[in-house]
Amino acid sequence: MIPAPRSRTSPQRLLSGYGAGAFGLLVVGLGGWWFTVALGLMVHLGLLEYFRLAQSKGIRPATKTTLVLVQLLLLTTQWAHGGDAADAFQLLIERYPTSPLAPRAQFGLASNRMEDGSDVEAEVAFDDFLRLYPGDPRVPDALYLKGELLSRQVLSPERDQTKTRDAIKAYARFLEKEPSSPRSAEAARRIRYLRERLAQHEVAVVSNYMSRKLYESAEARARRAIAEFPDAPSTPVLMGLLVQAMEKEGKKDSAVEARQALAEKFPGNDGKKPVPDPSLAGLDRPKTPYQGRKGRYEITLQPRYAASRDI
Repeated sequence: MIPAPRSRTSPQRLLSGYGAGAFGLLVVGLGGWWFTVALGLMVHLGLLEYFRLAQSKGIRPATKTTLVLVQLLLLTTQWAHGGDAADAFQLLIERYPTSPLAPRAQFGLASNRMEDGSDVEAEVAFDDFLRLYPGDPRVPDALYLKGELLSRQVLSPERDQTKTRDAIKAYARFLEKEPSSPRSAEAARRIRYLRERLAQHEVAVVSNYMSRKLYESAEARARRAIAEFPDAPSTPVLMGLLVQAMEKEGKKDSAVEARQALAEKFPGNDGKKPVPDPSLAGLDRPKTPYQGRKGRYEITLQPRYAASRDI
C-alpha cells in the first residue's frame, strides 16, 4: 500500500518553531535568573501536560506537591550558585557539543568565568572558543575580552612578563579584526601601556646587571631593549643605563655618542626618569588576583591542554 504523501509544514508551525528557537537563544544568552525562570516555566508546562495524560488514564498523581517541589529545586539550585549561568552553559556544551548554540554557550562560559574572577578557567575557555569557532562573529569580542583578562594578570616589572606579551598579542589580533571599531583606540592605548610595562621590565633587568657589575651583559640587554622599544616612556632610562654601562667598560667615545643621542631624542632628560605619557593615565591599577572555585576546573569537553600563547 502506497503511503499518503506528507503534507507541507504550515506557516504557523514554522513561525512557532522559529519563535521557540529565538526564545531559547535569548534565554541562554541572558543566563542567570532569566534562564532559571524560563526553564521553570517549561518544566511546569511539561508536568501539567504529563499529569493531564496520567489523569486521563485513571491515575491520580500528586500534582501540587510535585509542581512545588520541582520549582523549589530549580530556585534553590540557582540561589546556591549565586545567579551564576556557568553551569547552564557547561551543561549545554556537554550535552550538545555540535549544536548551533554551542559557540554562544562557550563564549558565555568564558565571559562568566572572567566576571567571577576565575582567570585561569576563563583564559582556557576563551582559547577553546577561538580554537573551535574561528569564524564566529563574536571572535573580536573574545579577543578583546581575552586582552582584558590577561592585562589584569600582569605582574610587576621586576617579575615575569609572559601575560603582558600574551595580552599584547590578543589586542593586536583584535585590531586586525576590527581596525576602525569604537574599541580600537582603547585597544591601541592598552598595547602602548603594556609595551611600556615590558620596557620597565628591561630597565629592571639592566639595572640588575649593573648592580652585579655585569656591564657587558647590561650593554647588550640595553641595546636590544632600545631597539625593541624606541619610543616608550622608559626609553630614556634605558639609554641612560646604556651610557653608564659603556662608561664602566671604558668605552668613553661610545658613551659620549650615546649621551648625545639621548640629548637629541629626549631634550632635557638626563636618562634617570621616564617621559610622562598622559594618554596612559588610569591603566596602571591594581589587578584582581585569581580566585578559582574550589574543585571546579574542568570547563569543557575538549581535551585538556595548556592555554595557548598564540591565540
